[in-house]
Amino acid sequence: MKCVESGGPEPGVGCAGRGVIVAMNLLERLGVFKENLDLIIYDVLGDVVCGGFAVPLRENFADEVYIVTSGEYMSLYAANNICKGINKLKGNLGGIICNCRGIENELEIVEEFAKIVNTKIIGIMPRNELVQKAEIDAKTVIEKFPESEQAELYRELGENIYNNQKFDIPKPMEVDEFEKFFRKFSLA
Repeated sequence: MKCVESGGPEPGVGCAGRGVIVAMNLLERLGVFKENLDLIIYDVLGDVVCGGFAVPLRENFADEVYIVTSGEYMSLYAANNICKGINKLKGNLGGIICNCRGIENELEIVEEFAKIVNTKIIGIMPRNELVQKAEIDAKTVIEKFPESEQAELYRELGENIYNNQKFDIPKPMEVDEFEKFFRKFSLA
């Protein structure tokens, strides 16, 4: 296993999307994409209004996309925008990972969102304090707490992604449709 982290520019100085472009170009120059790797995962900030964030898909460095979202309004709003970008770039949407924040009816909200945008939930991650404890030591949950239930959920998610053969063309909502969708849950 190999891991690389690319930071962004100093705040107020540059665009994080540009940082993605620089990182992808460097990985290409280093020959990373020519190595015999089973899987490469990019964790890219969730907003495709900046072209830099779409580089892995636009430049054919990514075969499939998984959206991580909670059931919160702004998270789903960004997820819907990402669906617009995936659709525009003719990408393959592998599914949605629900990163639970503990809000009321969260799984129901995310399940309905997935159905509306023409995809599925491929993983559900409950909120767990082990994530923050591992982050403090600059480790993953699997490294710091390998025997935990949370680590096992990450392993299962990895298997689900690795074995996934069903990809969708997302059908994102227009802004008024999204507002109506979310308002239904806030009035319940």
